[in-house]
Amino acid sequence: LVFMAEGAPNASYEIHAVADGRHRLLGRETSGVSVVRQAITLPAATERLEFRTDGSLRLVDLRITRPVFLWPLYTIGAAVLIIVEVRCPPRHIGRGAEWLVLPASVLLCLFVTEVALRLLATRLPPAIVAARAEYGLAGEDPRLIDPHRYRVRLRPNLDTYLQWRFGDIVRLGFVPPDLAPGKVHRFPLRTDTEGFRNDFVRGNIDVAALGDSFTDATTGPAEESWPSRLAQHTGRAVQNYGTSGFGPQQELYVLRDFVLPRARRTVVLAFSAGNDLSDAEAFAQWERERTGSDERADGS
Repeated sequence: LVFMAEGAPNASYEIHAVADGRHRLLGRETSGVSVVRQAITLPAATERLEFRTDGSLRLVDLRITRPVFLWPLYTIGAAVLIIVEVRCPPRHIGRGAEWLVLPASVLLCLFVTEVALRLLATRLPPAIVAARAEYGLAGEDPRLIDPHRYRVRLRPNLDTYLQWRFGDIVRLGFVPPDLAPGKVHRFPLRTDTEGFRNDFVRGNIDVAALGDSFTDATTGPAEESWPSRLAQHTGRAVQNYGTSGFGPQQELYVLRDFVLPRARRTVVLAFSAGNDLSDAEAFAQWERERTGSDERADGS
């Protein structure tokens, strides 16, 4: 079980596995949750999981994977192949070495394949991405970067796509999947050289749009976002600076880092009452933990 928990400083949780009516504690966090990444091994006979939470808490990217870690085997296989090639030239190769060449070659091929898959991670078909996640690839989303200042935001110069069948209402458990139509939505995801969802970086802008997922609109095509609609209806140059998961502090940093240095006429901040306050608390806690003090990263 792999997940990320985001919550207020006083939030806590426990995870229990239930089998034959008995509860087994798998993990807990009682000292306060800011951003916690955790991987838990599930007992084989687990019938269901119970999450017990106290305080404002959100679980992100919750999934069950099959841990398959082959990197040590890949490394050993590559080393064996090199040794065989160096010490046993083809004309002098013995029977024992012959038996080593085949598995070493297979492991080397797997190693090269894995490297290629990681390099092309943002361009893989959804079926391959899903299969790799289900079989134990529990790494970071390659479309995101983790700057020292912002924690997480979109990578610059992305040229990939998004695809989903059920929206957030189903994913978050408000509506069961069998009540939703389950229509596949697939659309491009491109970012400019600064890492925002625009076709290019404009030198002069009329309107700078700040916000979170309601602004960058990564659950749909870019032309359906409100900054794009605003540009279409007004004819103004609107630059989208929204990023999913951002709170007020990150939006302030975007304003300082990207918006203020450019010529601009208007800044529009989209505030989401549903999660902006909790996102602000979580980011403030993350900054305190990173800097080791009660001050924000910018010293205020």
